[in-house]
Amino acid sequence: RVHGDRNIRDLCTTMPIDPSTITAEEQERLAILKADTRFQNLNDTILMCFVRAKPTLQETIKMLEGHVKWREEWKPDQITMDDIPNALPSGCWRVVGLSRDNNPVLLIQAKLWNPQDYTIQEYVRYVAWWQETALRQHAPGVYQNIVIFDMEGWALSHAYYMNYIAQLVNAAQNQYPETMRFIFFVNVHWLFQTSWNVISGWLDKNTVSKIRFLKADQRTQVLLEYISEDVLPAAYGGQAPTPPCPNVPGIDNVELRSSVLKNK
Repeated sequence: RVHGDRNIRDLCTTMPIDPSTITAEEQERLAILKADTRFQNLNDTILMCFVRAKPTLQETIKMLEGHVKWREEWKPDQITMDDIPNALPSGCWRVVGLSRDNNPVLLIQAKLWNPQDYTIQEYVRYVAWWQETALRQHAPGVYQNIVIFDMEGWALSHAYYMNYIAQLVNAAQNQYPETMRFIFFVNVHWLFQTSWNVISGWLDKNTVSKIRFLKADQRTQVLLEYISEDVLPAAYGGQAPTPPCPNVPGIDNVELRSSVLKNK
């Protein structure tokens, strides 16, 4: 567990951006942000992610100001498994393994989502815990994740929790920008289309550019391009079993439990 905002810098040193990929303009903006005492607790890589998320320095500063306030409110680096007792055991989110390029691969399964079991506050903590946990798993030179959203089991009742999804979008897009390499949607049912029409309106161009909806006849080929057979679960065309939850090195797995599984 990481305590205190001062350790955000230590947390992020495991995921440096390759200096050769940083442009002169980005370097100039980074220097300005590093000199700003409001952002002194944020590592260079986190600052660079925000630089790349917005086209101008002014927009980047505004975004970072919001991020600092969000960290002060939610203290994401201090969230533990005990703080998400109803969300984590659902098994909705779990780590599959590492991609061919060492990006952590997260699997999110709609059929296991149980928002009726917890408050929106716990959901924010849940998403933040996963984001912070993913940061700690990055190998040197890697700072992005790959996410597989399996939409099988999306129900009309899920649409009543769009305010929860708005918090997920906020975290991924505004609090941890540029940490997603790809977002793959699979097993998308027509029931999801109405909800997607709303969700897509919340997304900026950077986020949209990372999203791919995979049809059944292309799913395996595309996923195997980025994830090896021994890592990709068999349900998606690989050879690996479905992983436990959370399946994070150094963290105990949990027994799945929720109202969806009818064992809560």
